[in-house]
Amino acid sequence: MSQPISRVQGSSTDVMHISDAVWQFMTSVKTLQKRDGSEQDFDARKLAHSIQQALTAAGMKSTTLGEKLTGQVLSRLTHQFDGHSIPSFADVREGVQVTLIDNNLVHVAKKYANFRTSAAQQEEQVRYGHG
Repeated sequence: MSQPISRVQGSSTDVMHISDAVWQFMTSVKTLQKRDGSEQDFDARKLAHSIQQALTAAGMKSTTLGEKLTGQVLSRLTHQFDGHSIPSFADVREGVQVTLIDNNLVHVAKKYANFRTSAAQQEEQVRYGHG
């Protein structure tokens, strides 16, 4: 029988069994495959930051919506890749866009999709001096 772990979260106390915690860790996304084929540790904060940037670019400043969307994307990735396979950056980007569209935030999904193309175009521009 597993021992419960108590953790305080906000004002309520959740009880999580050790087996549940192990299962959650085992099925979570831990690494990503970069475009060059190498692997990188997955950082949910980077995901949350990119979603928040897209929301801000679309004129929405709600941080709670960004946190909600990040949780939905993480849940989608966990169900899709279940800890056995490694998602690529394209898989994560697709998961974010689908989640945004599912939440009727098509304009934010467009901003999120356009960020990659605009960043690539800025890298290709010839720069002289320091800027």
